[in-house]
Amino acid sequence: MKHLKLMMAALAMMMGLTMTSCFDDEDSYETVITSIAKMKQGLTGGYEFVTTEGFVIIPDAASVSKMEANNKIKFEDFLNEVCYVIYTVEGKDPIKKEDTSISGVTLEGFTSLSETVEIVSEKGAANDSINNAAIISLGKDINEHTKPSLFDQSTVFLCIDYFMVNKQHSFTLVNYGVDELVEEGVLTLYLRHNNNGDSMQNTTSTAYYWANQGYVWSFYHAFDITRPLMDYQLKYGKKPEAIGIVTMENLNSPSLEQAKEYTHYIEYKEKK
Repeated sequence: MKHLKLMMAALAMMMGLTMTSCFDDEDSYETVITSIAKMKQGLTGGYEFVTTEGFVIIPDAASVSKMEANNKIKFEDFLNEVCYVIYTVEGKDPIKKEDTSISGVTLEGFTSLSETVEIVSEKGAANDSINNAAIISLGKDINEHTKPSLFDQSTVFLCIDYFMVNKQHSFTLVNYGVDELVEEGVLTLYLRHNNNGDSMQNTTSTAYYWANQGYVWSFYHAFDITRPLMDYQLKYGKKPEAIGIVTMENLNSPSLEQAKEYTHYIEYKEKK
């Protein structure tokens, strides 16, 4: 997964928009806005970010070019990935309740939250994902935005809390094929957690803690489930009624031996 470093202090994190206004004098306002949104190709060229509610954020071409040059990246490599976005807009209250989009904003930074989805023939197969640590919880009980959900019709959005000390962890959703139906009407996906050699000695340090220090990618994760959805529909002739996310959870340590298996359900329905 690709990440851009966000050289900013910890910011409040929400699924929607977060706004902070500041000013140099009475007539000069600049609003810093943060959002979680999917990068898409703009209808008239360029790039845009679309939130789960459908609000469209269109950065100006100059800030996109500047970010590509300074970070040695190409925006096209992040198309269809869910990102944490930071941008600025001139004005004290730049977004009204009735607005469906905002254009010409200055993009200050973004980091991809998208993770991998694997199709594996069977458990233990050569391409099966590493699973060497339990998580603490899925959908920390903060507000409705931290519960397992659909970001859009093809993307699962998960807030994963786990013990994390000094290395970035990896997460994969694994589908072991649709021939073996685990539960009627449910597309079952298994969350795999690779700690990538993290020391895991300090069990007071968690992903949620690090997210509040500005490392948003540690807690928020998005998974494109287009392929397993297509396989399910081809096999059963209909869409699933729910997505089942199977996890191994341990409140006290990252040990899998003492972990318990849970299934978290996300109702699969058309987003308005």
